[in-house]
Amino acid sequence: MSSVEHRRGFTIVELLAAAVAAAVLAVAMGSVLYFSYAALRRANEVLALQRDLADAVDQIQRIGRSASPSEITIASGSITFGTNLFRNVRCRFYDNRTGDFVFDPNMAVGGDERTLIDDRLVLFKPSVEGSRIVLELSVITGAGQVLAISNSITMRN
Repeated sequence: MSSVEHRRGFTIVELLAAAVAAAVLAVAMGSVLYFSYAALRRANEVLALQRDLADAVDQIQRIGRSASPSEITIASGSITFGTNLFRNVRCRFYDNRTGDFVFDPNMAVGGDERTLIDDRLVLFKPSVEGSRIVLELSVITGAGQVLAISNSITMRN
């Protein structure tokens, strides 16, 4: 036999080194997946809030385009459009009881409001400038970001 023996298998040091390398790689991959998922979740939340803001503005635009300046009353977080015999639509956009941003098409009928944004409204500022309604809306995300949208609606004359 020769003086150099042929070894088969791995030594305990080699196995430990491979296990440590695999553990480091697993932790690194887990961190990448975790932070990627967290970023995706934040992006989806912001996208949902942007969609809610756009929906809120759309609700106001639908009614506001058919209104005339004389039919609009703005007071303490609500806009009232039209008060004649055929049309009495009042939109409330901030519910003090719940802190929700809501669209309520008819304040006289309870329970028909639709929540657009839950507990995130920072600012709702409607104003009338001539034949335009100017809206400013801001909401806060879970990450503390403030999303703002500003829009103007031209009413019929």
